[in-house]
Amino acid sequence: ETQFRLFPYTSGTIDLSYLKADYPEYAKTIPSSVDIVLPNMTSMGDTTLAVGLYGSSENQETIKIIVFIIGNAKSRFPLYFIDADLDYDFRNDGAPYKFTGNIKAKLFQVRKDGLIYKFYIRNKNYDENYVDPKTRLEEIKSMREKERANSDHKIKGFGGGIGLLAGFGNISYSYVNNNLVDYGVSYHPIGVSAVVSYTFKNVQLGADLQLASLNFFTSEIETITPYSHTIKPNADELPKGMNAAGLTLSYNFNISNDFNLAPLLGYYWYNYSSNEYTPEISNREATFTLIDRQAQSYGVDLKYIVGKNSLIFARVSFNTTRFTPEGYFESVDAHELKTSQRYTLINFGIQWQSASFY
Repeated sequence: ETQFRLFPYTSGTIDLSYLKADYPEYAKTIPSSVDIVLPNMTSMGDTTLAVGLYGSSENQETIKIIVFIIGNAKSRFPLYFIDADLDYDFRNDGAPYKFTGNIKAKLFQVRKDGLIYKFYIRNKNYDENYVDPKTRLEEIKSMREKERANSDHKIKGFGGGIGLLAGFGNISYSYVNNNLVDYGVSYHPIGVSAVVSYTFKNVQLGADLQLASLNFFTSEIETITPYSHTIKPNADELPKGMNAAGLTLSYNFNISNDFNLAPLLGYYWYNYSSNEYTPEISNREATFTLIDRQAQSYGVDLKYIVGKNSLIFARVSFNTTRFTPEGYFESVDAHELKTSQRYTLINFGIQWQSASFY
């Protein structure tokens, strides 16, 4: 391996007396000096010369003095000018070399009299502990894939999530006595939801909160009695909002590594908010006071794992609510009144788990 000695550039003539002293066996072959011609060194600073002896004692005719120039030698990324044809004129040897990336050393080849001379230049910035970012990302990706492959991907521990909900449904009132009122309205609930849960051995117990506005879009009324009137959606006695809190019980089936399906049952308590009476748009001041508001729910959760502790979910549930309209149709025997509120909710959201999936 060729050893190079570094000198700050002072002139175009390089004194080689030190080489004669270091290698007395080559003293007759080594010239006293060599003259070099610099390339274009505009904007270069800290110009340094690297001088080395190449050859063997068995064939001293092959001994050559190798010189290369280092521009901006003290900078982090110096430039290396190589004398490709060993004529010591660097003006015709092309662009300088600059290390990029964490390369340990660069092999160079120069030619003279049909012979090839090889030598290495080491990268001053080489770090043996360096890991290329792309390689590191590939390693992390591979590691995570192995973790995912070796994990049961089960949902467990505490969780919490938020979502958006929408749906459709109807409220209907009917009486045993055909001389009284029989009517129904349809509506769209739109709102937000929040959930906290705990899962153990695939069984999940959840507590849900739903906040929704009710958009009534059709109404019908049939009557023979003096109670007859037309209901104005979102203005009269129908509630404008529906808020609910409840408990759910579900069981997670792990369909694939990332996909879970969970049938569920739920029981909810509701609170309705009334529209305010406005003479200009309302028919009557009476509003429904709804009591005994409980709902049974059944449906399915679809869950897809998207991160180490996170998943997205979609819930489709079918709900039936029991309630009593108190203070309305006072002359009606409550035992003859039949009420029904049925609706379907679709809920999308994201959920975080305290225990990682992999």
